[in-house]
Parts: sequence; structure tokens; C-alpha cells
Amino acid sequence: MTEIDDEQITDKALHRDADIYYTKAGYLTHLAPNMGLKTSLGYLHNDAEGKAESYDQYEVELSYFLVHNAHTIALTGSYAYSDYDAQNSIYGKTRSDNRSKLFLAYEYANIAGLESWNLVSFAGVNYNDSNISFYSNEDYLASVGVSYKF
Repeated sequence: MTEIDDEQITDKALHRDADIYYTKAGYLTHLAPNMGLKTSLGYLHNDAEGKAESYDQYEVELSYFLVHNAHTIALTGSYAYSDYDAQNSIYGKTRSDNRSKLFLAYEYANIAGLESWNLVSFAGVNYNDSNISFYSNEDYLASVGVSYKF
């Protein structure tokens, strides 16, 4: 649920307050005892008060993972298409987005011999190509940290 307490937009078709419904189904295939491939399909319905902010999103995702001794690596790619319900009054057209993501994650277990403590790192890119250029963007993310497994 997206809750906008004090909506300042006067055009009701652009109101963002919404109920969001999401479902995702996946299938895991083991290619070997230490590696696998997960495929998934997702659907999201954003039921906003403003019809120009309401949309349906369809997503496909593919993840590959490999575990070798203390090392785990995962590569995930996804594509999503978002189809909006009504014309955006500011830009004079109905929005549609094509989003692509690519992420790489790495984990080294029991870092420095400490049981349950792991070194984790993550890097990724997210591209959104919209038919309304205002909504097109690129995001990059990188992180390094430690995790503890209870």
C-alpha cells in the first residue's frame, strides 16, 4: 500500500495513493549439487486513486547460483514491462516502462574463522526506459558488509 497523506497534485488522475497487489512464482532447477538456476514470473497491480498512476507490471527473472566451499555467488537478471491505465495530463501520453536489472552477489562464509560470520558483497544496475523521458533512469548499487547467521 502506498499512502500519500497530503497529496499536493490537483489533477486527480495523477493521485498516487494506491493499493498494491503482487504475486510471484518461481521454479528452482539444480544443475549440480552445488549450482542451480531459478526462473520466476511476477505480476504487480498498482491500483492508484489516479488512473494515470495505476498500472499492471509483468516481470521475468532468472538467477544462477554457485556454491564452492566457503564461497557463494549469485547472478540475477530481470526484465519488467509496466503498462499504465490512462494518459498522463502533464506529458499528454499514457506511460509505459521497460525495466532491466542485473545484480551480482558474493558471500564468503565464516570469515576469519569466525563461525556464522560472513563477508557479503553486492553490485547491480537498474535501467528504466520509459516512453516519457522524465521517468527514464539508471541506478547503480554496490555494497560490502558482514552478516551473522543465527
